[in-house]
Amino acid sequence: MKKISFTKKELQAVFEEGFSPEKLLQFLAADFGGIYAADAGVWEGYTIGQHTLMVLRQFERYFGTQVLPGNCDINMLRLILALHDTGKREAIACGDKNQQHLHTVQIIEEFFDALDFPEASKKLAVALIEEDALGKYIRGRQDVFQTAALIEQSAAKGGMVVRDFLELLTIFYRVDAGSYTEDAGGLKSLDHLFVFDHQKPALAFAPEIADKMEILREHMGQQ
Repeated sequence: MKKISFTKKELQAVFEEGFSPEKLLQFLAADFGGIYAADAGVWEGYTIGQHTLMVLRQFERYFGTQVLPGNCDINMLRLILALHDTGKREAIACGDKNQQHLHTVQIIEEFFDALDFPEASKKLAVALIEEDALGKYIRGRQDVFQTAALIEQSAAKGGMVVRDFLELLTIFYRVDAGSYTEDAGGLKSLDHLFVFDHQKPALAFAPEIADKMEILREHMGQQ
């Protein structure tokens, strides 16, 4: 990754009064504009930037005023979400989109080191991004035992209590997957996974998925 063109102080100023997802992505585009403009490799036809913006908007709509699990800093999670797919362009170029997490982790580590973020923040970012444990579990590609083991390992890497990490990861998954919906302003795709309530507001899992998540929580509570 080339040298970052802005300072940590300049980045932090973006999160002050008047924050918006658009403002954050516009700022990061100084260094990631080429990545954000690239095809995300999904049938919906989004660019990485379009998808990322919808993710951030979903987070702001449903979780932007909440206290996050483990008292995770909300601006740190916003930054992680803004960078969560930055390795996808390279993975696609290399011919294997499934390796996107590996490429993203490398970018995240270099970015956090370049701006001298605390090691704990970098470890949390990597822990949230390096696996797609919930996605694989929800899609039926791995069982509850495999999923629990992966999440426990990631929680340890991220320096969080397992229960708090699971809930933070669940928020991460809901806004990420929940961006592939009409509710997020996109095409109908993963809408069947969620129930949206703008009055509360709440971005909840559909009953069948909620049942699977409850099984996972119960299993992990026995560990």
